[in-house]
This record gives sequence, C-alpha cells and structure tokens, in this order.
Amino acid sequence: MIAAVFLRPPPGPQGYELYGEVETKTKFWGKAIDCILAGHMSIRLKAFGDEYRFNLGTLNINDIILGRFWIDLSCDMKVRNLTTGESSRLIIKPCRGYPYLKERGRCEGVVCNAEGKEVRGGGGKGVESIIIILRNEQPAAKRGRR
Repeated sequence: MIAAVFLRPPPGPQGYELYGEVETKTKFWGKAIDCILAGHMSIRLKAFGDEYRFNLGTLNINDIILGRFWIDLSCDMKVRNLTTGESSRLIIKPCRGYPYLKERGRCEGVVCNAEGKEVRGGGGKGVESIIIILRNEQPAAKRGRR
C-alpha cells in the first residue's frame, strides 16, 4: 500500500505543514506481523521558517495468535533540518520479547551540526523520557558507547 499525505491547518503565524509519502510492507512470521513503513515525512514550522524531513520505522505486532499481544516500534530515524543542514539520528531498539517489556522503547541518539560534528547526544526510553546532553566536553574518540 502506498499513501501520500498533505496537511495544512488553518492559516496563522504559528502554523505548520505536514506532508510525505509512505509505502507499507507487511510480513507475517507466524506469531507476529511486521509493518515496515518505508518513505518519509516532512514538516514545515512557519513560526521558525524551518523544514524537517524524517523517515519512519517498523511496527511489530507480537503474539497475535496466543497470549497477550503487544506492539513494539523500532527504527533508525534520521531527521534533517533542510533549512540549516543540521541533522539527528535516533535509534529505537527493538524489544527482545514479552518478558522484557520494561525495556521497550529504549533509544539513543545524536544531534549533529551542519558540518556533521556531534554536538549533543543522549538516550532513554521513548515512553518515559529522553535526556540530551552537550558533547563538547570530551572528544568523540574517547566517549564510551553502550
């Protein structure tokens, strides 16, 4: 299925425009269904004059035949400010199974300036909170990765 969307709210200085295209592919794995969302969305914020473009992730619907079904979102989302060239990357890790539902939504990401240098980074749980910190106090090569 391919879908296109264009949304323009009532006129005003604080408005926005949202548009994009999405192709949905589904895979049935016996106990689960993966909904892969390929494409991109863009949002233009009128008050700031910025336009952002981002890709979408994968939605997993698990344990659909027996047990308590649960939904998980995982993705490697890249967001780019088309006006300034700044970008960010957010990785939402997939949950490992029903016993690990408390880990669902774990994510980490970085924010890069227009030259591609990491200026902020952080992580957390997308369903609770995400903490972003400045990264200019230590060089990128010495930072520990999880």
